[in-house]
Amino acid sequence: MATDAAAPSKKRGRPAPDDAGDRYVQHSEIKPMYLRHYVTGAQYWNMLKGHLKGFVDCPTFERFKSELVTQEAEGASEFVKTTLEEHTVEVESLSENIRELQHQVEVLTRANTNLSRERVILFSKVEALESENANLQTRLKVVEDLASAFEVLYPTKSEVKDMFKDSKK
Repeated sequence: MATDAAAPSKKRGRPAPDDAGDRYVQHSEIKPMYLRHYVTGAQYWNMLKGHLKGFVDCPTFERFKSELVTQEAEGASEFVKTTLEEHTVEVESLSENIRELQHQVEVLTRANTNLSRERVILFSKVEALESENANLQTRLKVVEDLASAFEVLYPTKSEVKDMFKDSKK
């Protein structure tokens, strides 16, 4: 078993851990990860920084960085233009909706004014009809009083017959 642990794993192609128990093999240069050289993330990052240090300091990188900044600025200005156009269209649409609503409010206000005028006219007509109704009720009462007085003064034909029947007996 001890010899199996020291032997390289043929299945995965990984090197076996060394005697110190360190699972990782130290490398002097950067190797791509897909070649199955195993290093810790910190070791890989340190090697990458060391490898790229010369590139970061060179004029090519500065030119590349300035091109990136320029492209980002152009992209940002294009984004701002597009966003501004979209917002302008939205504002114009909302302005049109506001104008339509204002027109509807004006129409409804005129209709409300006309209805208020008609309401006042109808109320005055109702008051006139109520006054006329009161006058007619008064006249009806007078006519009913006259009719009852007339009945007392002048008996009906049937009442006269009844009176003569009583006197014949």
